[in-house]
Amino acid sequence: MFVAEDQSGIFGFAGFGPERTKKHNYDGELYAIYLFKEKQKMGARKALVKEGVKYLLENGYQNMLVWVLDENPSIGFYLSLEPEKVAKDSFTIAEKNHIEIAFGWRDLSLLEAKLSK
Repeated sequence: MFVAEDQSGIFGFAGFGPERTKKHNYDGELYAIYLFKEKQKMGARKALVKEGVKYLLENGYQNMLVWVLDENPSIGFYLSLEPEKVAKDSFTIAEKNHIEIAFGWRDLSLLEAKLSK
């Protein structure tokens, strides 16, 4: 777990670890990332992902998967990092259907280099 903080305190987090499903031939996963709305688009998301990727690489992971709701306004951030589309799934909450997409990066060292630019 990594946190983003400034003089006002913690305003975001990201969690990384082993890929949970073992279905898609990826060993690492970005489980969740969250930033307070007023702190978004200031570079913290990129910094959190960069630290998480560094952590995964240091612990022997080769690649990473992340599941993103297709209606998530931050989906463009992930697309800007040029992932491959790995899978698609849907689930229902309170009678509303949601679609989530799994994006993956086969080479974490290449992703780390993109995040360093």
